[in-house]
Amino acid sequence: MKTAENYLDEALTKAATPDENGNCPNLRECFLEAMEAYAGRARSVDSDRSCNTPEFTGWADVFFDANNGNLDRCIVKEVAFDDLRTKTRAPWRMQYFTKAMKAWCSEKGFTYNPGALLNAQGRIIKRVNDLLRTKDGSWMMLDTKSIQEMMYVQTKAELNDLDDLSF
Repeated sequence: MKTAENYLDEALTKAATPDENGNCPNLRECFLEAMEAYAGRARSVDSDRSCNTPEFTGWADVFFDANNGNLDRCIVKEVAFDDLRTKTRAPWRMQYFTKAMKAWCSEKGFTYNPGALLNAQGRIIKRVNDLLRTKDGSWMMLDTKSIQEMMYVQTKAELNDLDDLSF
């Protein structure tokens, strides 16, 4: 995968190479063209992540397996996001994680964050026990509480008890 430095090197090489008339292109124009190409590549990488890549689908299929207890209940969104980033070792952003979750749920026939649970801003917000990630990668529930964004993957017609936040 090309880096910004690769694009800059190409721009400098192009600017130093005379065209068929013996004229060297404008360095500024070559640089701007290279940066546009780099920005376009970055956008395409992000849009690829917003779709269900094999790495995301593989992670979601395991994390939301019926035996793992993460379906049909509120879970802390940051916990799922952190698990994805840890397991796939990919630099996901929350925005693309959310898009991928919605697409994955749609493909599976599930509902991501049912409307009945959303606040006026379109989010599920709850005051829950804080969580601490341990060295072995598991989560430990603390006695302190804070307001967290939650997520809910609905597979059944009825919503489960929303206060069941055990981990």
